[in-house]
Amino acid sequence: MKIAVLFASNRHGGRHEEIKQMMSSLNLPVEYDFIELADYDIPHCKQDCHDCVIKTEYRCQRDNDTEIILKKLTDADMNIIIVPLYFPYPSKLMALMEKLLNSCYRTENRSLKDKPTALFLYCSVKIVDETQLKILWQQYLMDSGYSFTEANYPYLNGSFNDELNCKYNSDVTAYIKDFLLGLEIKSKIESRCGLLCSKCSFRESHNCGGCVETNGHPFHGECPVAICCQDKGFAHCGECPNIPEHCGETDCQKKNENRFTPCDTCGKTTCGKLHAYSYTDPDHGDNPPGARVQQCKKWVKGNT
Repeated sequence: MKIAVLFASNRHGGRHEEIKQMMSSLNLPVEYDFIELADYDIPHCKQDCHDCVIKTEYRCQRDNDTEIILKKLTDADMNIIIVPLYFPYPSKLMALMEKLLNSCYRTENRSLKDKPTALFLYCSVKIVDETQLKILWQQYLMDSGYSFTEANYPYLNGSFNDELNCKYNSDVTAYIKDFLLGLEIKSKIESRCGLLCSKCSFRESHNCGGCVETNGHPFHGECPVAICCQDKGFAHCGECPNIPEHCGETDCQKKNENRFTPCDTCGKTTCGKLHAYSYTDPDHGDNPPGARVQQCKKWVKGNT
């Protein structure tokens, strides 16, 4: 697998050099293409060049470097964007994004469409919420349906939460290292809740992409379990300390008109959402009960 790593700083060295060395030291079946914006000359768009061909040839005649960078990003199997927090972002990154907007924003020329992408933002003292930058970048990754208010593209790294700084001691290098080490395991994960999508009859009959590929929105709409898992920054529910066991209730009185037992407000289980789906759903629940919970625990151990 080839990964293009875009370092968005205007200068060399510092944290980016640390991250590069960390990546190179990992024993992963990966070929890295390191792209340092400090090595490139990316002028801002003048918008009034009389011989402009950006709308017809999707390139700037006065900027070859953006074409070089775009080709590197396009040729890679995955892109990792690593950005230091400036005010708000490094000037070269802003110039690059301006040029990319012209060169691959148009529907007929979206060369980065559906590109697997992870985006990290940090400052000198902590990991920073990258949501706003993801909102801007997703315009290059989607034909339509992209939001201007939320990151609705399925980025490879989950939504930011404050627990990340506690988990990694505010160290973005440790965060990215854990992300890379988890790529191989995550490639085997079929869902957030432990359901094996490869064995699900709805995959083909309902053209379901599953909750991982659709960012928590399979064929039936938003899945509360998947959204809960993603919002907490977990790859699957097995990583959550609140993964439930069966509550042991044999005569639950909470069944609704569809014979489904809503466990969300029940104090007998640590996670009502997943417990209800795995143990008490009469139509689409597990057989045997709790199968997807056990599958999540296998993923935690690295088993499939």
